[in-house]
Parts: sequence; structure tokens; C-alpha cells
Amino acid sequence: AEKLGIKLCYLPPYSPNLNLIERVWKFLKKVLKNTYTPNFFDFIEIIKAICGEFNLTFKEKLSSLLNNKIQIIR
Repeated sequence: AEKLGIKLCYLPPYSPNLNLIERVWKFLKKVLKNTYTPNFFDFIEIIKAICGEFNLTFKEKLSSLLNNKIQIIR
């Protein structure tokens, strides 16, 4: 890492704001809010449909959530 000029920083063991998948789950929960599914399999299909729309319908919103603009506070 040093040869490539990469600076390694310690991160706490649990840091959801720095974990991109946590941002995706938060987004999915917002989209799914007030959505009823009669069974688990329908729920899975809805999740798949939403994920399939990431590059189309939700591209702009996800781009703002999934970036590398991280502020480190000491």
C-alpha cells in the first residue's frame, strides 16, 4: 500500500456509515416502506425487482448515497 501511495486508516469494527451495503439496505427500507407482501417469496420478488431498477429508476439517488466522500472526524 505504501508503494502505491495508499493511506490506511483504522476504522471502528462497526461503522454503518462507512459500509456501502448498509446504505443500500437503508435505501431499500425507504422504498419498501408501507409495502405489504402476503408471503416471503413475494417479498423476495419485490426486492429483486427494486434491485433490477438500480441502474434505471434509482440511479441518481443511489449515486448520491454510494460515493466515497467520507469525512473522518478525530
